[in-house]
Amino acid sequence: MTSLTTSDEVLKKISAAAKKSLTEQEIREQRISFVLSSVDDESSITKDQVEKVLQHFEGH
Repeated sequence: MTSLTTSDEVLKKISAAAKKSLTEQEIREQRISFVLSSVDDESSITKDQVEKVLQHFEGH
């Protein structure tokens, strides 16, 4: 069986990314992405619709 390894460079980048604080905009974009990836492929829900719903729930 082949032994898999991860390069030190990749491990350093993963570690740095895990320590990075996300901005509010980055978190918002992740929420939008999560919702869109959770709906059925045949859904007619658009990114704009998701953004409007999030605005409503965020009180904007």
